[in-house]
Amino acid sequence: MSSPPERIRWTLRSEVSFGCPVEGCGKTYLSYHHFDPPLRVKRHDNPEGMVALCLEHHKAADQGAFSDEQLRELKKNPYLRKTGGDHRGSFLWRRKQLVLLAGGNFLLGSKTLLTHGGIRVVWLSTDTEDNELLNLDLYGSTGNIILCMRDNDWLTDVPLDDLECRVSGHYMKIVAARWNIWLSIRFDALNTNELAEKVKEISDRVNSYAMKNMPEVLTGPGASLLGQEEMRELEANMMIRGLTQFIHYDDIVLCTIEGDLAWPNTATLREDHMQYGKGSIISGCISAGNAGAGISI
Repeated sequence: MSSPPERIRWTLRSEVSFGCPVEGCGKTYLSYHHFDPPLRVKRHDNPEGMVALCLEHHKAADQGAFSDEQLRELKKNPYLRKTGGDHRGSFLWRRKQLVLLAGGNFLLGSKTLLTHGGIRVVWLSTDTEDNELLNLDLYGSTGNIILCMRDNDWLTDVPLDDLECRVSGHYMKIVAARWNIWLSIRFDALNTNELAEKVKEISDRVNSYAMKNMPEVLTGPGASLLGQEEMRELEANMMIRGLTQFIHYDDIVLCTIEGDLAWPNTATLREDHMQYGKGSIISGCISAGNAGAGISI
């Protein structure tokens, strides 16, 4: 059976305070267990007969470890709500080269990947085997830390409106509306050909976004060819060559970051563009082989 609809998943995550409700657990990587009735009896997505559990306790529930009454009690009084505990987790992704995609920009080799208002937000470190690891500080609108990540391990201890961590371990999303924040992080394993296809896709989307939102820039003097198929193909090929010449391994990890930043200034990051304040920055650049800063907004 496919995953429940997003609204149902959010309801189930929210009622257990975004962590496994079993006593002493609280793991944030959640799956969705059907118990009233079980799926073998009837296929459904009724949240009253479902509960969010970590994968370990989901498997135990499938084997009958918890009664229906016990599962309903876990929904009413989840572990993290009783203890007021924080949320934490870890990304297991470790490769020699990590490529960051943010705001239509592909970054490789820069130790500092994203600087916002002069403050380092995303940067890389290395472990003892020279794998590149992700570090991140996400600030709320008052300058408070919402999410802190060091060497792929992350922690948040503020009230949240949503926290989605998929059990596959490749994706997380955090929402804290009172501080005007949301952020998603996604890891994907790609080979060089798949990365080239992704670069071309983003390049096309950057051009489409620019044509829709800033046509005066793209149709002004000296820009008559921009947006035509030949120019778009040329730009995509230039971006691919600019990135792949610094790729030394066929096993690549692409880390995609999207979200709304609130401090020290408002900024929006999407796969194909950035918006800083009320102005748009049309993106689509490669930063590779540079030990200095990556994106600065």
